[in-house]
Amino acid sequence: MRTGELLVLVRDGKTGRVITAPPEEHLWTYRRKQGIGRASKNEWDNVLEVGPDYYDMTDSLREWRFGFQDYYDVFIWSFVPDEPPMDMYTVVVTELRTAWRLTHPRDVYLHMEPLLRTLTREKDTMRTRKIKAGEDVESIWDTVTSDQVEFRAFNIQEGNITSRATRELGSSPYLFYNKANVVEDEVLFPDEAASNKKRVHFREIRNGVSRIETPNLPSRIRQLERSLALAREGKDHAAAFEETLDSDEGSIWALPRIWQTGFGQLRQGTLSVQQRKLLNHTGLDTINQSQLLADRSEDADFMEIMERDRSFGFKESFHQGDLEPGSSEKYFQVQDKIGALLKTTHTGATDWVLFLVEILDWLQIRADYDDYADDPAAPWPHPFVVQDLVQAFLMVAMFFPESTVTDKVTAFLESGECESFKKSLLFRPQERSQSLPDRKSRTSYKFRDKKFWDEWNKAAKGPGHYTETFPLEWSIAIRPTIAKLYRAGIIAPAYHQNDPQIVPGVAVAMTEPHRPDTLDLFICYEDRYNNFPTLFPPFFSGPEKWTKLLPHAQAFASKHQGARFALLRLWSAPHFYPLMVGLQNRQGNSFLDSVGRPWEWKFVPKDMPGSEFSIHHTISKRLELLEEQFEDRVFTRGDLILVMGEDATDLLKYCVAVTFAVQTKPWLREVDLWKSFINVELGFLQQLDPFWLD
Repeated sequence: MRTGELLVLVRDGKTGRVITAPPEEHLWTYRRKQGIGRASKNEWDNVLEVGPDYYDMTDSLREWRFGFQDYYDVFIWSFVPDEPPMDMYTVVVTELRTAWRLTHPRDVYLHMEPLLRTLTREKDTMRTRKIKAGEDVESIWDTVTSDQVEFRAFNIQEGNITSRATRELGSSPYLFYNKANVVEDEVLFPDEAASNKKRVHFREIRNGVSRIETPNLPSRIRQLERSLALAREGKDHAAAFEETLDSDEGSIWALPRIWQTGFGQLRQGTLSVQQRKLLNHTGLDTINQSQLLADRSEDADFMEIMERDRSFGFKESFHQGDLEPGSSEKYFQVQDKIGALLKTTHTGATDWVLFLVEILDWLQIRADYDDYADDPAAPWPHPFVVQDLVQAFLMVAMFFPESTVTDKVTAFLESGECESFKKSLLFRPQERSQSLPDRKSRTSYKFRDKKFWDEWNKAAKGPGHYTETFPLEWSIAIRPTIAKLYRAGIIAPAYHQNDPQIVPGVAVAMTEPHRPDTLDLFICYEDRYNNFPTLFPPFFSGPEKWTKLLPHAQAFASKHQGARFALLRLWSAPHFYPLMVGLQNRQGNSFLDSVGRPWEWKFVPKDMPGSEFSIHHTISKRLELLEEQFEDRVFTRGDLILVMGEDATDLLKYCVAVTFAVQTKPWLREVDLWKSFINVELGFLQQLDPFWLD
């Protein structure tokens, strides 16, 4: 995690397998290029880099050998060229203190206690010898742990040597392992808390993002695991793989069972001429419901497979990085019920199937697309239109019990399986609206009052480097948060020199008026050296220029007596939006933590200057594609969407369409039902806290 100062490569000395290493572009230790003027732009020539030749070279220069083969080669070198060796040594020693969890200088000897208890030093000759059995003498362990022994910490910087005695070491809480390290380690190494062992094996951090970055896509790996299980039962490997692919109803490729059985029942019945035209217009009359998933996967466009797979991996990381108390539990509770509905077998009337077919026809979208839109911003065409539409319907239908179209969903919610779920605040919007979410505000650095940073500006003035005077209370508050975002894959160590001229942001802990007693993570993107000027597009607009939603609802209600409304809030975590940060923009959004480690965001941080517009623009552009259908029924403000209907049935239609539009390709955005209010009257909107309308 010290990628801005050190690079580390660990290699199994026996097998030669590389355990961990920096990216390939950072493996060089000596490089050169020639030329001046225009020629100075020539590419670097790596003369020496850590790799097979480097291993052979160091092995030939080594004047000693192990008498065994079970060991690791550890290569450590400076990230910044031409850095003094003492700087690298200082970082290594500092990190070893943390890794060994040394809270005092004498703790350096803890691992040697068994040996030092058996040795003594002669007072006359100062010769060290072994203590004889039954001999009552002072051991070296007794000596080094005595209160009479004083330890000194020396600092060598630019030729100057300074030291601090034991009694002075407390002036800087960062010299040794401290409470901030403790709370961070509890996040990074959760296995230690669950084990009674003093030493727990290191387990590599894996998350939805890291799995996507591997050569094999996660869905293929999962299918391979299932097929291997069948192969162990004696089945042919190839046949086993296809069998698992075809029968995996829970896979990201499969059609929901509720749709397959419901649509199949519709097709078996007697269809009117109009209904047959509907199926023809939407492409549903030619879809082969029994098409093998294996065939679909084999014929799919690579971008289709990658984006579909990636979205599910990213969502896993998104919700792992959602640090609002109770938010993830609520989300997965909803997903569990929707998942159960998707797997049910349809019986009874097929009104809901025709309802979805009519929506497809209204939106002028087909269900039989074979091609795939490579443009990341294009929501269709793609082969998963039916899956996405059914998902959107089941999400929204839970809030329309009065409609006959939603009978299947309503009956499921009334079953014993959903007894506690149905009684939750999700279905009591009046009570739910009384409590605001326990999370930081969405305000970005650009729109935050400059006085908000006064305490940080005082701390940054020193004396000394900010990492030496950073308030420990702040560090205790933000380092676990950073660690959780790291474990989730939302952020990653950045390969940038840990200097404010290169890394523009600094992580600090602050409170806000609506949470006066809760310190949270904020990134100050002041850019004191003006190396990262923020360039906004000509069409950029801040929240003060966005449309206000309540006047639109009031105007609509004045024209329609039975008007019903929905406020659909897109899901986002307290610290980031589900929007990707391009590789070229990651350095501009990078930040330093309280101990000077550089980090980069893989998804848009809410503290990024103008981040509010990023989500506002993304959603607005998506809904503009259906502007002809939505007319004056749908308005957006940031991550909030107002949907209006003349009555509940009309509102259901628009809500399903809007939810489908925002949740479909690239499958990264979701409607957050717990922060949405669906099928409510104007009076409900008028009494809401302004937070819910912004």
